[in-house]
Amino acid sequence: MKFKLIILWCLLVVILYNPLVLTLYNNTIIMILTIIIETSLLFFSWKYFTLGFLFNSTFLVYLPYLLMNNYLNINQASANSIIILIVYVFVITIINLFILASDIRDKKPLSNDLLKLRKMNTLNKGFLSFLISVNKKQVVIKTAGIFILYILLLYNLLFIFALLYASLGGIFNEGINTFNNMLDAIYFSATTFFTIGFGDITPRDYSQLTKIIVIVQAILGHLITTVFWPVVIIFAFNKKSID
Repeated sequence: MKFKLIILWCLLVVILYNPLVLTLYNNTIIMILTIIIETSLLFFSWKYFTLGFLFNSTFLVYLPYLLMNNYLNINQASANSIIILIVYVFVITIINLFILASDIRDKKPLSNDLLKLRKMNTLNKGFLSFLISVNKKQVVIKTAGIFILYILLLYNLLFIFALLYASLGGIFNEGINTFNNMLDAIYFSATTFFTIGFGDITPRDYSQLTKIIVIVQAILGHLITTVFWPVVIIFAFNKKSID
């Protein structure tokens, strides 16, 4: 029954969140729909690792597409709401990383020491050896999964904010002072994200909104790379997980 409900939910998301239907929505409807989808993701991740990983990864790839094609229309009135939505998506992804890490942490690897039990015949030992091999492969695959999700999160942190900087260029006194092409926006986003700060490209004078976005990106980049990600790894692979 649970599997059928998940299939129905996935179909509903595909129907409501495809490009043809999105053109009928305004920003508010897309934001509400995104919040519902992202929140439900946590339930799926808690129950099914693979579905949660695929769900979250697909959405992280799809989110920049929404901004690039102006399904989320960025203007002076909507910019603050869009920034809050983006931060919410990042927070949900971080929580999801912890949920997926807990799956790895709770799945204790089967030890090869079990094969040393004397009362086992050859057939049972062969079957147990197969289970140990499958168990270890599952842990490796799931570990690769959370690393992929982390890379997608960093990609979004770099590219989505570049799209914001580029889009704000059409708003008076917003955006960055040099914008010849999308590469300039990505370059500025990268120097902000990696805290390089060359200073050759800066926010325009009196660009209050752009400066707020720079602060948000810098804070998110610092927290995700130096705080939350190391904690996720420690949580997934602490000593208790292999006792």
